[in-house]
Amino acid sequence: MRFAFRLTLLSILSAAFGHAEEPRNFEDHILPLLREHCANCHRPGKTRGGLDVTTMEKLEKGGSAGPSVVAGLAENSPLFRAMTHTGDEEPMPPEQDKLPPQILAAFKMWIEGGLKPN
Repeated sequence: MRFAFRLTLLSILSAAFGHAEEPRNFEDHILPLLREHCANCHRPGKTRGGLDVTTMEKLEKGGSAGPSVVAGLAENSPLFRAMTHTGDEEPMPPEQDKLPPQILAAFKMWIEGGLKPN
């Protein structure tokens, strides 16, 4: 009985830790979110603040204030600070609540994971 309990407990813990979220990448996880929530104001032909979020290269280049993301450092990334309404950046989206926690978590994972392209 004690062995069965330990085996069950070990299985549960293995499942919990074995299914950690995979790192996010730009093509699969971030670009769709940017298209849905940001590209209306930050796209070719309409680059508010000089920022175009439609490609990874343009996102890394940033806008008029410089690079928008810092690989490995979400808290030092102007884009992330704007999205989380922290720091000196203008809150994004403007005049709205910040994006849902799961979206912010995806951006944080992507940035802290090293800005994987795909």
